[in-house]
Amino acid sequence: MHLLDLLHDYQHLRAKADLVSLAPHEVVRLDGLTQLLRGNAEGRRKTPRFGFPRPLPVTIAPRGSEGFVPARLREIGAQGAALELERPLPEGRTLILYFDDEERGLRFEMPAIVVWQAGGHAGIRFEGMPTRRDLARAA
Repeated sequence: MHLLDLLHDYQHLRAKADLVSLAPHEVVRLDGLTQLLRGNAEGRRKTPRFGFPRPLPVTIAPRGSEGFVPARLREIGAQGAALELERPLPEGRTLILYFDDEERGLRFEMPAIVVWQAGGHAGIRFEGMPTRRDLARAA
């Protein structure tokens, strides 16, 4: 299982738990994913982040803007991600982060909100129900 699958399942179960009671097996899965992804982090960050040797190209669709905006994913974690942006987005702006896993033919869509931005970088917090679907159906 890939990191993005784990993050998707974690966010999906968290969002579902906000709406309805989870089945017992879903509670166990969410607890396990929480321990795995949130870890035992100490210091400034509450949850560990997973970085990349070089930023990965992604696409975002900020709410209230026209179309898609290219970005680069620097780090990702259970609660959010750090992005490099060509143009700044204001704090509080909602968006969808699109990540295409072309190797497996999957597209991940993660709703998020901008929580900080400075100097071409932004931090986003995942919020809402994510989706994972076949790239062929997503196009």
